Amino acid sequence: MARWRRSLQTRVVVTTLLVSGVVVALLASLLLGQVGRGLVSAKTRVALTEAQSGLAQAEDTLSAGAGESPQALEARLQDVAQSLFQRGQSGDQFTVLLVPASGDAKSFGTKGTTLADVPERLVEALDKGSSSAYVYDTVHGRDALVVGATLTTDLGPYQLYHLFPLTAEDQTLGLVRRTAAVAGLLLVLLLALIAG
Repeated sequence: MARWRRSLQTRVVVTTLLVSGVVVALLASLLLGQVGRGLVSAKTRVALTEAQSGLAQAEDTLSAGAGESPQALEARLQDVAQSLFQRGQSGDQFTVLLVPASGDAKSFGTKGTTLADVPERLVEALDKGSSSAYVYDTVHGRDALVVGATLTTDLGPYQLYHLFPLTAEDQTLGLVRRTAAVAGLLLVLLLALIAG
C-alpha cells in the first residue's frame, strides 16, 4: 500500500490496465452480441424459407391425391415426410415431424423425432389457429429453431414441424468468443508492457 501512495508510475500502470480491461470487455461484449444476433437472424431467414418451401411441397403432393382413400392419403403423407427428411438430412440441416392436429391419426417424421421434441408453446400457437409460427428452444440438448405450420389434408388438419439445430451457429459464436478473449488479453498485456 505504501508503494501505491509513493509511486505515480504504479498508479498509472494499474489504472491503465483496469480501464483498458473494462474497455476491452465492453467491446468484446458488443462484438459477441452483434455476431450472435447476425447468426441467428441469418439462420432464421434460411429456416423460414426452407420451412415454407417444405410446406408448399407437401401441399402440392397432397393436392395431387385429392379424393383418394385414407390409406392412399396416409401413404402420400409418409412420402411427404420421407422427402422432407431426405432434403434436411444433407448437412444435418433439419428434421421433420408431421402430426395430426387432433385425433389419433398416424404421425410421420424423422426417426427419433416425436411431438415431445416440439415446444408446447409452438403447438399451442398452431392449435389457436395460427397458420405458421416458430420458436427457439432446446431439442435433444441442442439449441434449435422449430418452425411449425398447419397443413390441410382430406384426413383433417396436420401440423408440419421443421426442427433446425443451431449447432453451427453455437460453434461459430464459441470461436468468436475465444478469439475475442485471446485478443483482449493480448491487448491488455501489450498495454501493460508499454505502460510498465
